[in-house]
Amino acid sequence: MKQLKKILILIISILPFSNQVHCQEYWTFDMYEIVSHNDFRTNELFKQELIEKDIDIPLLDAAIFFATNEIREKKHLSIMKYHKCCEIAAYNHSKRMVEKKFFSHTNKKERKRRTPNDRAKLAGIESPSAWAENIAYNYFDEGDTYLDMADKLLDQWMNSPGHNKNIVDKTNIYIGSGIYPKGEYIYATQFFYRSSNITEKKAVDKLPPLNK
Repeated sequence: MKQLKKILILIISILPFSNQVHCQEYWTFDMYEIVSHNDFRTNELFKQELIEKDIDIPLLDAAIFFATNEIREKKHLSIMKYHKCCEIAAYNHSKRMVEKKFFSHTNKKERKRRTPNDRAKLAGIESPSAWAENIAYNYFDEGDTYLDMADKLLDQWMNSPGHNKNIVDKTNIYIGSGIYPKGEYIYATQFFYRSSNITEKKAVDKLPPLNK
């Protein structure tokens, strides 16, 4: 009987550790209020490995957002604010590029989504103006984390004069990043907004779904 109790105690003591190791943790949108570009690299969420069939899209969007502001601070530029409408526009464009099989700022496959201006309206911005957009695609290697993938995309953009210009533009106020996976590839969009006020309306498009 004593031996049985020892075995049960051992099993109970192991279970919490096992759950901690194998349980995927996920991003929620309210975390933009408590995580910053100054501390996101120490956050265990972003150190998780990218798993092709279980990519936390909002988490990678957040990693790109913070990595972008990290670059701006190093260049003594103002920090951009997160805005859900910008993420909606970015995410849905990446999603459409994958689903409709194109790579461009112009969506020739869907008339109502043709331009960034069109997509901003669908994202809930009443009268979009003074925006900019970056797009890219890259692949992740085995063992890459969310931080690794964000850094790959930012390196790609920073090494391209036009994309670099958008990231370091002093007039940028808001930003949202949006990715969509295609196998081992990640399609990514950044949507920048340069007006101090975003007048919102009901969005047609939605934020990326949260993993659970």
